[in-house]
Amino acid sequence: MKTSKKALEQSKRYQQMKADEYPGYSVYYIPEEHYVGMSKNVYSRIIKHKHLGKIIDGYEVLQSFENPIEAHLMETRLHLMGYNGYRP
Repeated sequence: MKTSKKALEQSKRYQQMKADEYPGYSVYYIPEEHYVGMSKNVYSRIIKHKHLGKIIDGYEVLQSFENPIEAHLMETRLHLMGYNGYRP
């Protein structure tokens, strides 16, 4: 099935609108997965989690930061407390 140019433009506008909801860097939580992550565009990142098979219902943004280091520190603290998330 082909996606029309108009549909792609609408999708991009919607994603940008969702990105503007939480400016800066946000730390988010996905309860079903006990997962904490950080992203500059939470909506887009949550959609990626969904495509990877994670259950995203009830996700929430815990806090937003202008400084990515502060967001990363919060995410790391939560991982050390036992929440799942990205670990290199």
